[in-house]
Amino acid sequence: MILAGDLGGTTTRLGLFDDGAPRPAPLVTREYATLDHISLAAIVTRFLRDTGCAADAVAATCIGVAGAVVDDEAVLT
Repeated sequence: MILAGDLGGTTTRLGLFDDGAPRPAPLVTREYATLDHISLAAIVTRFLRDTGCAADAVAATCIGVAGAVVDDEAVLT
């Protein structure tokens, strides 16, 4: 399973996708108010809890951010 997301200054969107061929298929998506959480990790933890997905079921994760990544840290615009 793939966890993909879009981390924005206002809203963070996360989704779980089946990693079958020929391309990933969406299973579930959710939106969260970014500023209601202390970190991306907190949002992902809540998402996994809300969807009943075990963390070890996720084989890969990709999160897009609205800003630059410097020294492995995202700085939102």
